[in-house]
Amino acid sequence: MSYDITIPSSFDSEKIRLFEVDEDLLSRLSNGSTQLVMRGDGASEAVLCSSNTTYLLRTVESTNTTLLFRQHQNIDPKEKHGTNIIPEAVSSVDHHIELVKIQPKLQMLRTMLYECPYRGSNEMEGEGNRYSRDDLRKRVQASDAEVEEALKDLGAFEIQGHLRVFAPEYESELTDTILAEIASNDMQIDGFSEESVTDAVENGSGGEIDRGDIRLCLRNFTKNSQRPKCLALDPQRVAVHKANQLFKIKKIWNLDDFIAQWEAYMPHGLGAPQLDFIGGVAITDKNSIEHYPKWQLAGDQRTRIRQLFQKKQFWKTQEIAPYVSDIVPPGATTDQFMLKVARMRKTSAGDVWGAS
Repeated sequence: MSYDITIPSSFDSEKIRLFEVDEDLLSRLSNGSTQLVMRGDGASEAVLCSSNTTYLLRTVESTNTTLLFRQHQNIDPKEKHGTNIIPEAVSSVDHHIELVKIQPKLQMLRTMLYECPYRGSNEMEGEGNRYSRDDLRKRVQASDAEVEEALKDLGAFEIQGHLRVFAPEYESELTDTILAEIASNDMQIDGFSEESVTDAVENGSGGEIDRGDIRLCLRNFTKNSQRPKCLALDPQRVAVHKANQLFKIKKIWNLDDFIAQWEAYMPHGLGAPQLDFIGGVAITDKNSIEHYPKWQLAGDQRTRIRQLFQKKQFWKTQEIAPYVSDIVPPGATTDQFMLKVARMRKTSAGDVWGAS
């Protein structure tokens, strides 16, 4: 059977693009609960983002060209009321674009925030670039929800319309001051009020430390207490802070010496720190431990894996997991991902991953 069609002068094969989406995204697009936006910094491959998910755009070629027709109430070209309705083609496609869920690409977010870290209320104006939330969203390849979650993980806060993070040296000094005041005032580490700590630090500094800075810093190493309207020290966050201080003294330590110093640095009553606390911050090798922060590694999958195996020949799953958590495809486990990029080897110490 054959049909007549019309190719109008307005026909344009570049006019329409077809996207393949899953049912959940289609439903949210249809009811208006999300939108799709392109994001990228111009120097790398752009991504498409919904309100809470990041997608890679993958072109799927077709062996046939598909004609797209203008919609009519009756698309049957059979005669109707004595009139032949001839379908009108408006465009054609020989491929469609598949949306593939990927991990958000957040390296740019950290880079932008640390261009001008916050050094206190007396910092000089004009030192480095400062970015609003909209500035970050335009350049960071991640959805709004993923950006907000990353900002929370980085301990970011808003000052005069700009998102900021503490300068490491200022945060370290302020954290130690706060911990010292908690200890010297015999406050319960599992239940103290923000106001009492803020007052103690402000009074102890003679008013030199801004109350707002104290409150912002407190959020970075505390959690909600079981006591109403109170905070508690977070053992892992405090442990990471103290470990970073030790790594500023030297990058590589004898493992036993490091653990002894680390335990001594921890506030009384908070418990012994665990090596699991600093996954993605440091790596152990036999009798040593070395500062090896994840944020210094490349963002792309292939380079990251190469860097890891250049640094250390063999990795256990629990060791490498913190270093690949942001490049493992959504829905996959660490082991499933590693099977594609590395080779599992059996040793006397158990299964390990080595370069493929």
